[in-house]
Amino acid sequence: MSWVLKRDGELRAEVVKVTTARTVQAVKRKNVNAGQIVMTDEHLSYKGLGIDYAHLSVNHSNNLAGWLSSFPFFVGGVI
Repeated sequence: MSWVLKRDGELRAEVVKVTTARTVQAVKRKNVNAGQIVMTDEHLSYKGLGIDYAHLSVNHSNNLAGWLSSFPFFVGGVI
């Protein structure tokens, strides 16, 4: 499941059955303008998003809630 929560409150979600970098990054590029902040986990399919976005990633073995609470807004991510 790929989802994007935009600043204006709009939520976009899409089921992504093939999780290759090409497929997953195409979903991001379709829904998020270049230059925006994108937050993901460390799945290898996100490697390369830093070319078009300010890409931040989270290691799920760390405290996710604490990491996210340091940001005043959430622009995009994947669960």
